[in-house]
Amino acid sequence: MTDSNDQPIRVLFLCTHNSACSQMAGAFLRRYDGDRFDVHSAGTDPARRVNPLTEVAMGLLGMSLIGQYPKHLDQYIDQSWAYIITTCDDANEAWLVFPDDPTRIHWGFQVPPRPGRRKTACACSGASGTKSNGGSNPLSPFRPISVGRVVASGAARE
Repeated sequence: MTDSNDQPIRVLFLCTHNSACSQMAGAFLRRYDGDRFDVHSAGTDPARRVNPLTEVAMGLLGMSLIGQYPKHLDQYIDQSWAYIITTCDDANEAWLVFPDDPTRIHWGFQVPPRPGRRKTACACSGASGTKSNGGSNPLSPFRPISVGRVVASGAARE
């Protein structure tokens, strides 16, 4: 899927800390549909580093987050996006204005725990199979290709 100029569709995954769910969603989309999408992730209040449990979870899937780090939304706010996908309720509730009125999608994943609380660590990776609102997780169970399908089927611009 590309836009009318044969350019990749621009997607921004947005969460509060950009240290877990948005990093994972971005990694899945880059890996499985990266030739069709220009994928980035950011946070409204970025952490200092990617959550170590996120790195472990991605490693178990054979994926690496090497080179990835939490980024602030400010570096992307004035850019044009086809899709803004929020992965936490706080980011979804933030009033953000982007140029070109991008399509907004909200995937309210459970917030990952602090290190040491492993039981719910993989909730955002799809292991739980549910979103925090009780709905179906589009990445579950570990079907990263679903990210591309949801974006591609979610009212791609004509």
